[in-house]
Amino acid sequence: MNKILFISCCVPDELETEITQYCKSSINIHDAANTFQKSLIHGFIENNANLEVLSAPSLPAFPLGYKRIYIPKMQTRIEGKVLCDILPYFSFMIGKYASIERRIVKYVKEWINLYSNDELTIIGYNINAAFMEAMKTIKSNFPKVQTALIVTDMIEDAFNFKSNTTFLKRIQVSLHKKKIYSSYLAIDKYILLSEQMRNRIPNCKDNYIVVEGIYTHCGDIPNIDRQQIIFYSGALDTYVNVVEMIEAFKKINRDDYKLVICGGGPLSNYVREEADKNSNIVFLGSISRKEVLEWQRKSSLLINPRQPSEITKYSFPSKTMEYFASGTP
Repeated sequence: MNKILFISCCVPDELETEITQYCKSSINIHDAANTFQKSLIHGFIENNANLEVLSAPSLPAFPLGYKRIYIPKMQTRIEGKVLCDILPYFSFMIGKYASIERRIVKYVKEWINLYSNDELTIIGYNINAAFMEAMKTIKSNFPKVQTALIVTDMIEDAFNFKSNTTFLKRIQVSLHKKKIYSSYLAIDKYILLSEQMRNRIPNCKDNYIVVEGIYTHCGDIPNIDRQQIIFYSGALDTYVNVVEMIEAFKKINRDDYKLVICGGGPLSNYVREEADKNSNIVFLGSISRKEVLEWQRKSSLLINPRQPSEITKYSFPSKTMEYFASGTP
C-alpha cells in the first residue's frame, strides 16, 4: 500500500481560530498558498489517496508578531477524512526555522517506522528551507522513501517581494538559498507550475510534471447582478504593479466605476490611503475566499496587473483559475 505524507504550511478551517488567535495583527489566512494547499488535499481525497498531512503553519515570529513562544501540537481531520497534525515548534524569531526542521525530522522518522511495511512517499510544499533540509535528512536515513516537491515559487525571485528587501531579510533569504540548493538532490520528483522552472532546478530533467493551476469549487456562489466594478484580489506588493493599477484607474474619466481591491501585503497602507482619498476606490483588506468569489461574480471586470517580466516565466497566479471559473471577463 502506498502511503503519502504531505508536509505543508496550511491552516485547516477547523483549527483556524485556535491557531491565529495569538497573532498580534490580522494575517491573511485565506491567501493563495493556503487555498492552493487545501485544493491539493481536496484532490487527494477525491482520488482516494492514502494521505496524512503534517502542517507547520506560516505564522509571525515571537515576540514581534506572535504572542506565544511555542506553537502547541494540534490535530484534526480535514473534511472529516484526512488526519492532519499541526507541528509543535518554537516561534521565537531566532531559531524558528531550525525548530521546524528538527520537529519535522522527528515526526517523519516516527511516521516511517510506523508504516515500515508500506510503500512511502513524502510530498513537500514549495521551496521552503526548513521543509527541504528535513527531507534531505530523511532521504539520507531512509533512501527507499520516495520524495516529491511541489514548486510554486523560485527562491531566485525572492527579492522581487518588497517584504524581503530589508537587510535582515536579505541575509535570511541568502542563507535559505544555500540550504535549498544543497537539498535539491534529495528530491526524486517535482510538480512544477511552469515548464521554465525546471531550468533552475539542478536535478530536474525527466522527473517532473507541470500543473499550472488548481481550482476547487467553494460551495454554491449565488448569481449576482453585475455592477460597474473593476476587481483585484491578491498580494499587495510592488511586483504585481498595484501602484500602476491604481494610477491607471484614477485616469478613467468616469464616476460610475469603482476599483475594489482585497488582499494584504507591504502596500496595504498605500492602498488604504488611496481609498481614503478617492471614493471610487474601495479597499476590503483580507476577506474570506467565499467573499472573494462573490466579488468576482458581481464585478464587470477582473484584473491581474502583473506585467510580463522574468518572474512571470516561473509562476502561475492562482487567481487566473478563479477568474476563469467566475465567468467574469
